[in-house]
Amino acid sequence: MNGAINEYKSQKISIEKQSTCAYPNGYVAGTALTTPVHAVMITKGFTGIWSQPDQESQGFDFQVIDQNSGNRQAIVYWYTYDTEGNPMWLTGIGDVEGDQVEIELLTVTGVKNLQSNNTSNGRRVEILATAVFKFTNCSNGEVNIKPNSISGTGGKPNSISGTGGIVRMQRLTQVLGIECTGGISDDKKPGEPNEENEEFLGNTGIYPQGNAKYHFKEWDNSTSFEVEMEDVPTGLRLQDSLTVGSFSLRGFQSFPVYLGSWL
Repeated sequence: MNGAINEYKSQKISIEKQSTCAYPNGYVAGTALTTPVHAVMITKGFTGIWSQPDQESQGFDFQVIDQNSGNRQAIVYWYTYDTEGNPMWLTGIGDVEGDQVEIELLTVTGVKNLQSNNTSNGRRVEILATAVFKFTNCSNGEVNIKPNSISGTGGKPNSISGTGGIVRMQRLTQVLGIECTGGISDDKKPGEPNEENEEFLGNTGIYPQGNAKYHFKEWDNSTSFEVEMEDVPTGLRLQDSLTVGSFSLRGFQSFPVYLGSWL
């Protein structure tokens, strides 16, 4: 299967659409629509300026970038203040994992305004905190900040020590021409053709009369992945011990579905 389908599999799936008919012999026909378990997937659509609505004049520049490694990464600039009220900014980079990204936030000391770029100029890099960014949708999120127990330049304590915790974020800006849905279609590159695949899935032989097929569609700003099953008895458990959702018939009892051997 293509990479997009494998990405769905790696996040697991949930069955959320009801089937529409039942056969007199007790077998069923149904359609199951899969969606990611994560509330959202961090994509390039999350790039922008995010404010801290509960704090004064502070926020994040959050950018989803391509490092040609095949993995999504995010680089963050945090505009904030130290414990004495002096303006400061921290930055960091981390790998995106579904709906969150963990980043070490660092600062640079020992450098003056417009100082020449020289490796022997006394520059010192300090990691002041670890931050986990997590988003609930394209407009809201939170970051859990954990300051490190280190001493800064000259033996001074960490300039943001004691200031950690969970901080709310709200979107302020969005990049022109980039939409955010929280789905994998957000990362579709300009000029890439629309993709649509359909294929029958293998039968394990437990219920040889059963049939199933998947239908995958990725268009601009929308992605769907459907699995259709027919001629399988109610109460069927296909294989594996992982319950990925529930499959229900209108007017009939719902039952768990196991799709591990079919996908």
